[in-house]
Amino acid sequence: MATRQAYERQPSWQAMDSGRLLLLAAVGMMVVAALARTAAAGHVMDSHRAIAFGSAIAIGELLRLGLPGGREAAPIATAAALAYALLMRVGHLPPAAVPRVAALQVIAVTAVGMTVGALPHIAAGRPAGGSPSR
Repeated sequence: MATRQAYERQPSWQAMDSGRLLLLAAVGMMVVAALARTAAAGHVMDSHRAIAFGSAIAIGELLRLGLPGGREAAPIATAAALAYALLMRVGHLPPAAVPRVAALQVIAVTAVGMTVGALPHIAAGRPAGGSPSR
């Protein structure tokens, strides 16, 4: 019983297995690179669409659904992020008229939207990414 209590008192990053920790580190580096590249460009390509999709991602993250087993999902945020990544045409414009958005900008907009949507959950004392799988 004492070993279980000591395990439960560990910080969350120490309780993770090495594969999950490596994945989180890789994702963190990708987000930092995306934000740095977008900031270094000095402007956001097609900023109105980026704001619209970032807002939809934030709202979707705010309205997470509780699933059996204590898990959570954000289907609206997922759909908005996927739609922004696959955006080719808006309205009646041909695909050639819609400016291409860099992949790192998609990552940056998605990360900022998810962070903004998770802030109210963190402020309320709930975990940002839902319940841990263990």
